[in-house]
Amino acid sequence: MKYLFKISAILIFTIVAFCSCSSKKTNDAPIPMFVIGDSIKVQGMIEEYLDLIHDKNYELAFSRLYNIQGDEVNSISEEEQEDLMQQYYTFPVIKYHCESMDFIDDRHVNITYVIEFFEKDPDSNIPNTYKITFAPQRLNAQWFICIKNESVFQ
Repeated sequence: MKYLFKISAILIFTIVAFCSCSSKKTNDAPIPMFVIGDSIKVQGMIEEYLDLIHDKNYELAFSRLYNIQGDEVNSISEEEQEDLMQQYYTFPVIKYHCESMDFIDDRHVNITYVIEFFEKDPDSNIPNTYKITFAPQRLNAQWFICIKNESVFQ
């Protein structure tokens, strides 16, 4: 019995040692944590922005947009505001819906919205939508809405 116990202990020790030595090295990088609360928050912030644009409250809407360089957060420039104002005068926000959400990491996400700028007859082939992509970023546990400089007309 004593002999069986020693053999069992040696066998278990050998198996444990072999498994720990032969296991692959894992990546010690932190796993991004982008939870449902984050997606709800950024989507809500973007839709609040689009509602303000729909209501033509441009000044308040533009105060919600930022440019981020490294750890520096700045409001969008007056030139960017003028460019966006011209876009929204020409192509107003009548309706919108979220088309896609691409999670890049725990601090970055791209969210694309389809904007309808006039109502059209269902039988018409005239394009009446364009896409706008937002790039919210989290910095110091706070989300900031950034807008990508790309629009795609459909």
